[in-house]
Amino acid sequence: MSRDKVFISYSRRDKLWLERLQKMLKPLVRGGTLDLWADTEVKAGDNWKEEIKRALGQARVAVLLVSADFLASDFVIEEELPPLLQGAEEKGVKILWIYLSPCHYRETPIAGYQAAHDVAESLLELPLPKQERALLEISRRIQGAIAEAERLAEQERKRLADVEAKRQAEEKLQREETEKRRQAEAEAISQVEKKRLEEATVATLVSGEVVTSVGEVPEEPRPSPKPRSKAPRWLTVAAFFAVVIVLAVILRPWSKTPTASLEAQPRSIELGAAATLSWITNGADEVQLEPDIGVVEARGTKVVTPERRTMYRILARGDGGEAQDYAVVQVTEKPPPPTQPSAILKAKPTSIEPGQSTTLTWATSGANEVRLEPELGSVESKGSKKVSPAAETTYRLVARGAGGEAEDSTVVRVTSRTPARPTAILKAKPTAIELGQLATLTWTTTGANQIQLEPGLGSVQPQGSKTISPTLETSYKLIAEGAGGLAEDSVVIKVIAKRPTASLAAEPQAIEQGQETTLQWTTTNATEVRIDPGLGLVEPKGAKPVSLEASTAYMSLS
Repeated sequence: MSRDKVFISYSRRDKLWLERLQKMLKPLVRGGTLDLWADTEVKAGDNWKEEIKRALGQARVAVLLVSADFLASDFVIEEELPPLLQGAEEKGVKILWIYLSPCHYRETPIAGYQAAHDVAESLLELPLPKQERALLEISRRIQGAIAEAERLAEQERKRLADVEAKRQAEEKLQREETEKRRQAEAEAISQVEKKRLEEATVATLVSGEVVTSVGEVPEEPRPSPKPRSKAPRWLTVAAFFAVVIVLAVILRPWSKTPTASLEAQPRSIELGAAATLSWITNGADEVQLEPDIGVVEARGTKVVTPERRTMYRILARGDGGEAQDYAVVQVTEKPPPPTQPSAILKAKPTSIEPGQSTTLTWATSGANEVRLEPELGSVESKGSKKVSPAAETTYRLVARGAGGEAEDSTVVRVTSRTPARPTAILKAKPTAIELGQLATLTWTTTGANQIQLEPGLGSVQPQGSKTISPTLETSYKLIAEGAGGLAEDSVVIKVIAKRPTASLAAEPQAIEQGQETTLQWTTTNATEVRIDPGLGLVEPKGAKPVSLEASTAYMSLS
């Protein structure tokens, strides 16, 4: 089953995100670059589980829409995810995942695979314009994953073709060797038959000469045999040498069929790297290593640096025939060096007062480990964090990746604030009253933790008012004391005294000697009242009976 689809795994609750992703990928689908599949392709009446299973088997790239609903779906976790992860491990399925909304993805195997975008923030946490840009970047990542998967598939097809070509070459070599052995066996049988014929010929020649010699010795009379002609001497000598030659050929050891073995280590190299060819041959008079190397020893090694895929052949020739073997060295383009990580760290503001906070903002690229020190430790590749250092602190961002390490730092200064000097304002309204009238004191202070209003009022609130009625001119002072020092203010209230009045009467005014009369008096605005003679200090208002022996004139003083 061929793998050529992009399988999208998602939760039904995230269908709106699926539709947005499909809309972004539509131009690529229309142009034939992508072949998308989601369970929305299942038609009514189809066995949807079988359709999903078939699509999983055809997936070359899998896109996971990861959210809390996705991780909570039993069907996704138990039915869809396991075959995709198995395909990634065994069949090279490329897995990309999209961080839709905050969830515990770090607690799942998904965290070990490449995200299709920056996961410092989920798509749900981004404003709409940034969501669209993220979806565009995701579509490009998916397109790149398909291109990479096709490249790897093409390499695998070439590798399998090379394996098949070598297998066919080995089978051809075996067939050739089998045919050569068959021919050698036939030749051997032919030589054996030839030997037997030669032996029979020699035996016949030798036998004929012996019979002739015996016939010349008369032992007893026998019937005269039919006369036989004696073989000429030159023919006997020729036969003898022929027998010697035939025996030399027959008795000569048979030449063994050569053998050859060739290996390459490693079998796959990057462009510019080297591989070592090792070979062993037996029964060969000449050994050649192709291409471009030529005649070599019967066994040995050779370091080669091919610029493209090359099939090497060892060819061994000898009296017993020839043998060959092959080794293929694959050459892949050297991957570009890993990108050097980058790191940017900023603080706003860079100077704060005790108790205030500042925001650290950072961004990194090309890193698989990001740390922010002190105290924050491992962080996402991009983010922000509020901090409230008690003293001046240097924050350091370190980003580590396959391409090395990058860092940036920023200093947050904590300034010691100078306490403000207290202020104190005191006012009186009115500032001049007549005796007995009222005045109002009003005050305001700042930066003070202890406030006194004198005379007589003592500790007061930072701001307030108080109604008073002094009897004499009085200077009031407001004292505000705090960490920044001392502040004072004062105001004078004048008391204007009215002219006293006095009224004194006697009833009756004429009495006989020894009788009583009653004195009645009234005063105003007086601080001291006297009636003379005889009564002295009295209340501002009153009455008093007196008995007189003679006419008396009374006077009231106030």
